[in-house]
Amino acid sequence: MEFEWDPAKDEANRRKHGLSFEEAAHVFEQLVLTRPAREGQGGETRFLSIGRLGERAIAVIHTERNGIVRIISARPAKRKEKRLHHGHDTKKTE
Repeated sequence: MEFEWDPAKDEANRRKHGLSFEEAAHVFEQLVLTRPAREGQGGETRFLSIGRLGERAIAVIHTERNGIVRIISARPAKRKEKRLHHGHDTKKTE
């Protein structure tokens, strides 16, 4: 799997979340839960992937361009995202 990202966004993400996009790309080496995310600029399809990076659960927003995964942001997963990744989301939907 190939990855790319905007270097300025990577630096901003590193400052804000303490996580580089290079580190975030390693999430895809293991089991990830991927689902559609909010639409991006110009109707671009975006995805939220939740996986593990060592002991941490990480959420990665990304899109695909010409077969390459473009990382848009990465951060520690929220509690609900962690439960979803672990298959323990027991909230009933109507």
